[in-house]
Amino acid sequence: MIKKVFSFFAIGLWSVVGFSQSTPACPAITPIATPPSFCAGNCTNLTATVVTANATTSYSVNTIPYSPFPYSGGTGVSVGTDDVWSGVINLPFKFCYYGTQYSQCLIGSNGEITFNLANASGYDGWSISAALPNTTNLPVNTICGVFRDIDPAIGGSVYYYITGVAPCRAFVVCFDNIPLFDNACGTCTCGGTPNSKFQMVLYETTNFIDVNVDNSFSCSGWNGGHGIIGIQNAAATAAVCPAGYNYASTPSINGTPKAFRFTPTGAPAYTVTWYAPGNVVVGTGLGPVHLCPTTNTTYTANMQVTDCNGTSTTYTNAVAVTVTPGPTITVNNGTACSGTGVTLTAAGGTTYSWTPATGLSATTGASVTASPAITTTYIVTGSTGGCSGTATAVVTVSPQPTLTVNNPTYCSGGSAVLTATGGTTYSWTPSTGLSATT
Repeated sequence: MIKKVFSFFAIGLWSVVGFSQSTPACPAITPIATPPSFCAGNCTNLTATVVTANATTSYSVNTIPYSPFPYSGGTGVSVGTDDVWSGVINLPFKFCYYGTQYSQCLIGSNGEITFNLANASGYDGWSISAALPNTTNLPVNTICGVFRDIDPAIGGSVYYYITGVAPCRAFVVCFDNIPLFDNACGTCTCGGTPNSKFQMVLYETTNFIDVNVDNSFSCSGWNGGHGIIGIQNAAATAAVCPAGYNYASTPSINGTPKAFRFTPTGAPAYTVTWYAPGNVVVGTGLGPVHLCPTTNTTYTANMQVTDCNGTSTTYTNAVAVTVTPGPTITVNNGTACSGTGVTLTAAGGTTYSWTPATGLSATTGASVTASPAITTTYIVTGSTGGCSGTATAVVTVSPQPTLTVNNPTYCSGGSAVLTATGGTTYSWTPSTGLSATT
């Protein structure tokens, strides 16, 4: 079967389309406090998760939820034409790809975007005979949405549009209901094969690349059923493809849509700074930042992103931490003689514990009896609602005095003076024959 080449394309004005996607591709920072609420006297760690902005020197690819932009509106490309690259299309923003900044691209009718402008309005080869990276089938600096021998001349449409608000816009290229080339022949091997529907998305600032595939059916009867989803660099020395979607696997997506994100993994193009109220810097980086506030405090995380055009934009988010003050605990001091006790009573909490246990009648409760042998300091911890406070009580122990008294001798009818020492006050018993009892 011979393929004919035409070079018709159309380029028009940008179209702005509103959207809502479950998988964001705009730089963002989400601060987290662990724990977010705690009792006074404790601490928290601040960390942040980010939608990254990294240099495009290298990439990773991951599966993401299928949440495409609308397959409607936009500017038509390669309308009714097979195997053709578009003319030069001006991108709405500077886009970095494999370390180089681009402001223009081409769209190929077989499911690609390239930044190699040498192919403008030229032939877009349909044969797939090697895996990426290669220049046998593709120009360098090419993104394959689903590179497959599809034919817009038979049906469907190819178009692009811009959506979103700077600095988080998206350039969306849609291939909508495009048949395989072999479908032109109703009696051919692949006649009736379901049409392809997919889109490629380039994101401003993050330089993410999404490929959303609603359907792309392979047919082994034409071109070996081969197809490619992936990207390759300017030297065709590096390529990144989802597992199972680089040529040899004859990839096919039919009935269950899939989506992939190519994420730059070079050096971070952002810095993170943490601020306390009053614009006071308390930390840098993604954390953890260890802080011990004494009152409720809201911290702000600023992520400054420098895009591939050298423009810096700051993305800000805040996290509040709640500090619950502990109860104010009060307790009396006491004085006791050795061998006797004193009652200690605490207030301000709902539950209490006492330490040390030496000389105490109990180690819990609002009131305890302390009978230490020597002067002792007790600590009472009172708790309310999970938070606690402490107070100290000193029990001063006075030793028993050592008393002495004389033993005089006298004749019947006479008297003697008894003298006691060692105390400060005295009482005498029995009172018989005494001049006084104190």
